[in-house]
Amino acid sequence: MFVTLSFTFLSLKQAALISAEPSPNRGCSINQSREYSIYAPSNSENRYGTMEVTPRLTWNEEKSLQKLLGNVSLRLLYKSSVHGNSFGTMLNKCSCQGSTILMVYLPNNVFGIFVLESYPEMSEHLKKPTTSFLLSFQKNKIMEMTAAFFNSTVDLIDNKLRFNFSQVQYVLLRSNTQNIFIPRLLGEKLGLTYDFKSQYTEYEVFRVEGMKDEPGYINRIAGATPHRDSLLAELRAYRPYADLVSEIRILLLGPVGSGKSSFFNSVKSIFRGHLTRQAIVGSDISSITEKYRIYSIKDEKDGKSLPFMLCDSMGLNEKDGVGLCVDDIPHILKGCMPDRYQVRILQCTFISHRRESITSVQHLNT
Repeated sequence: MFVTLSFTFLSLKQAALISAEPSPNRGCSINQSREYSIYAPSNSENRYGTMEVTPRLTWNEEKSLQKLLGNVSLRLLYKSSVHGNSFGTMLNKCSCQGSTILMVYLPNNVFGIFVLESYPEMSEHLKKPTTSFLLSFQKNKIMEMTAAFFNSTVDLIDNKLRFNFSQVQYVLLRSNTQNIFIPRLLGEKLGLTYDFKSQYTEYEVFRVEGMKDEPGYINRIAGATPHRDSLLAELRAYRPYADLVSEIRILLLGPVGSGKSSFFNSVKSIFRGHLTRQAIVGSDISSITEKYRIYSIKDEKDGKSLPFMLCDSMGLNEKDGVGLCVDDIPHILKGCMPDRYQVRILQCTFISHRRESITSVQHLNT
């Protein structure tokens, strides 16, 4: 026995994007603010506004950061392999630039340290606490990005750059050996179970443009990750009430192009930990999906299938003979429609064949 739940998808416009203007002068006086032009001008620019220096940050990694930070853009300020592996030079170029994120590239991980206020100038004390957070994700698994939120101070001693989140929680980088060290207490917040020490290949500093200049904005970001983890845990632990049914099937219904197949791909990507496109997606006046599909979803965390399945169908259309036949929907809900059932566009074959069979039986009985 199983139960099929039906969800209707409507074509809605995207919510308004964050429209905050960049604030590169936050924490600096007017005469301190300055813009560094470290790239030669060009007629064509990449997504970071640069042409001659290619950032190591990938497109997918950038999109993951934007999901966490909101509708922001990143402008490359410093690249150690090009501008020198000197923290003093880096701070001199990146001070008074507004919100920044330092990306440290390791063989198997990428670490980022976001600082809301500007880096102070070298002549100033670096002990002023600033809102910041540390994030990490494994390569090719950017959906599993984790973040820990703190207030931090910055220490620069000789060739060592240290971000202090508390007396026992800090991140230490050494430019002479290109090492990064994270103590166990902080590492556990990032999914590490030991004192983490590794050699980095290089680091980059980006200015984060478009951050909302509101006191509670970072707090809302900080609460989003735990809330997401809590929701995923509830979905993993869900079981039908009193085991009355063996399967839960969720049917996705909606007009052509409303994003039913894209929704399934998004759900699967979240639980698999990487981007996946099992269901065919596209845009056309007729439905791209032509088969009724029943998808199970495996959770990468334990390798088990989730306690529910998603059912994808052809889109609905106002025109007769186009799209999913409405008369077929009750049969789907009753579980009479098999997986990979080929939907016929020109006629409702499933229900029409059933009606013909019923009519034939009635004629025989009379």
